[in-house]
Amino acid sequence: MVTLPSGTGRRKQKKVDIFDRHLAAAGIARPVRWHDLRHSCASSLVDGWWGRRWTLEEVREHLGHTSIASTHRYAHLSETAIKGAVRQTPGWAPRLPTSPLDSA
Repeated sequence: MVTLPSGTGRRKQKKVDIFDRHLAAAGIARPVRWHDLRHSCASSLVDGWWGRRWTLEEVREHLGHTSIASTHRYAHLSETAIKGAVRQTPGWAPRLPTSPLDSA
């Protein structure tokens, strides 16, 4: 990964014809941006679709975010991963209702 000086924008890239051919071969008719691929990759890593679940810190490093705040946009996609991590934590106990209305 190329590291750019802080505050440097990304270079505009020309659309690659072969990318469009791959999309067509996959039956994807809608426009796909490079950012869509990054988002799908990060979401998949956080949720563990391809094996072990990555931490947000690992995804931050992989994507090159300078701040973990940028990476937090993928955390909401991993609610099942977070619940699973809680269940695997020693001493975890299910939340008990504090009033009859909580159990409804």
